[in-house]
Amino acid sequence: MALTEARFGKMGFEEHAGERGPSGETLVLLHDWLQDRSQMARLLPALHGRRVLNLDLPGCGESECPKGSYNVYYLTRSVVAAIDQLDGWPVRVLGVGLGGAVACQVAHEQRERVKGLVLVAPPGWTRPMSRREQLIASPLAGPLFALTGPQIAERYWRARYYSESELDPSRLSVMRQGLTRRGAGLAAARMYGPHRDPLLRILLSVLATPTTLLWGHEDRVRGLDEAERFAAQKPSCILEVVEGAGHALVETHPERVAAALLRAGDPAVGATPS
Repeated sequence: MALTEARFGKMGFEEHAGERGPSGETLVLLHDWLQDRSQMARLLPALHGRRVLNLDLPGCGESECPKGSYNVYYLTRSVVAAIDQLDGWPVRVLGVGLGGAVACQVAHEQRERVKGLVLVAPPGWTRPMSRREQLIASPLAGPLFALTGPQIAERYWRARYYSESELDPSRLSVMRQGLTRRGAGLAAARMYGPHRDPLLRILLSVLATPTTLLWGHEDRVRGLDEAERFAAQKPSCILEVVEGAGHALVETHPERVAAALLRAGDPAVGATPS
């Protein structure tokens, strides 16, 4: 796959040629923690005909694992640099999980150039980190995570789906393989804590970008109560709860996610019924 120079090393990406949106916007896709851009594979057919930039975040997929903190600001600067170099502005951004935290910061820093946001079960900024989460996020846990990451990845993989019939072994393979690259285990551990930055709670409440929040009703990674608290912090956002769905919405309900992204920022369009 092609690589583009970003502000911090190189980032893997896919560029799908097509028409821009009504305001000239490109669709930008940002994947979840322990994933890469292949997470969007089932979504892309539903976006056929539109210009799409599907990015690997630093430390993931075909992107390099540069030295750094991997906090949300670090990841955001890399994404902004990639969009700059690929002539992507203006944009509508889809952020899944960790990608949702990055998407919010991109919208904050580039508020005139981000026309709409779709966030799929973004990180739990609305609750304190558990003791287990604090351990994973600890600077001392990075080397250990490189060894235990595959086991953590498998538990997380199983929790992402609503039912056993939805389990996708290819996603587990991506998680495991991504952790075997030099520096990737440390990068994954460093991404876990900083994207839960409490300052993002303040950012969310003042973010002016039109935002749609998608959440699986049966999400076992981040419960529905978290979605409701999230929406309460930003009353202007549209909360869409998808019945019979878990955490992996972009894989199990790609048409629903695509429909939300294609109308993101359109004030004339309301939420799709659950």
